[in-house]
Amino acid sequence: MGRQIIPPDDPLTLEIVKLYESGLGAAAIGKKVFLSYSAVHSRLRSAGVKLRTENKRKPIPQYKVKRIKALFAAGRSYRKIAEEVGVSHASVRKYCKNLDRRS
Repeated sequence: MGRQIIPPDDPLTLEIVKLYESGLGAAAIGKKVFLSYSAVHSRLRSAGVKLRTENKRKPIPQYKVKRIKALFAAGRSYRKIAEEVGVSHASVRKYCKNLDRRS
């Protein structure tokens, strides 16, 4: 069956582009036009719309990374480090993944 190719001048795609350019996000547009988030993004890309990257996360500052590594070397758990430094335990795990506790 494969992927359906939708022309960029399709009426629904034009409506999606109009809503997106008015500031509405892909998830909100999807709810409004009964499409998934992915389908909305696909139609926006096919129409040549430059997608916003508002959800891009900022990297953790270097001083926090150093503190994470020091606390990990001291034997603290990911969750305790996360609470103390103010980041998620998943971020702590990411930065400690290749470390040895004794270093």
